[in-house]
Amino acid sequence: MAFLEGIHLFRSLTRGKSFQKEIKNNNIQKDTGSHAFIEANSVKTPYTEYASILKELTSTELKYVLELKKILNEIILPIESQSLSQEAIGICTCVKTLTRFHGILHGEMLITRSPVLLLLKYLPVFRDVYQMYTINLAGIYEVEKAASPYTICGNRLLIPLQHLLRYPMHLARICKLLQKHPWLEKNLYMFVQALEGFKQLCTFIDEEKGRDEGNHLLKDLCRNQGIALDIPRHIRFKGLIVVAKPKVYDFNACVFCDDGLIVWTKLLDTKEMTPISIEQCLYVSQISLSVVVVTLTLKGQLLKRHLALHTLGASVFLKWYQQRSKLDSPKSNNFF
Repeated sequence: MAFLEGIHLFRSLTRGKSFQKEIKNNNIQKDTGSHAFIEANSVKTPYTEYASILKELTSTELKYVLELKKILNEIILPIESQSLSQEAIGICTCVKTLTRFHGILHGEMLITRSPVLLLLKYLPVFRDVYQMYTINLAGIYEVEKAASPYTICGNRLLIPLQHLLRYPMHLARICKLLQKHPWLEKNLYMFVQALEGFKQLCTFIDEEKGRDEGNHLLKDLCRNQGIALDIPRHIRFKGLIVVAKPKVYDFNACVFCDDGLIVWTKLLDTKEMTPISIEQCLYVSQISLSVVVVTLTLKGQLLKRHLALHTLGASVFLKWYQQRSKLDSPKSNNFF
């Protein structure tokens, strides 16, 4: 009997171990299965990636609409009764238009299958409104000045131009994905067309913004100096000038335009400049120790400015003169 009881006990222990082993194996399989399930869900398919980008495009639009409404209610509407310049009135009108337009755009994004084709549809409206906003950029400072001292303006009135840059970023991601997986959309050409349209618009806005800032800077520096400020000039260089030894001048920075107008300036701080001399660049040459800039002053005096080699200012002068020399030289005709 004792022997049989020992055998029974032995069998029960064996079954217990095997049972525990089976449970352990089952747990391992369950864990492996769950991890595999998570990994399968974490892998992005082309379709889920495409849907994610479109969702990001729509959610970004909603955030922009909410920010525009805050700008309208906190900055624009409280100053409407004040006497403002034409540019400031233009900014206020554009903010109202942008708030209404992007509110409509976001609403249609929520119900349309393809927000990208919707952007292409409204591209002419984007051009009209944002170009008008850029033309009136000079009014931003006046609007901020007229706002309540308790209102935090910061750079909030530049948010529309910053948001505009997001569209080509989203569209570039979508077009890149569609080129790899064309089965996601049938209208790939339309998507590329939308991308190119927004790229061109952003480039134009950026150039106009730079020209506007340059024109205001030139007006501040050249005021009452007998300079024809109505001539369109685009600033090519604005910054520090390193003077080559032993030549020492009373300026340390300059503003250089594409037509050769130079305003030698004294840089008081990182933002403010005071004009020292306004001259026209006639000739640029490079010698062993410096770059020589020959200029004509407003009084008709020829001067030579020696700038240090291998500096940004010197390279800009040399590049400008080389380009101008190519334009001035007659085209050679080759006959065979």
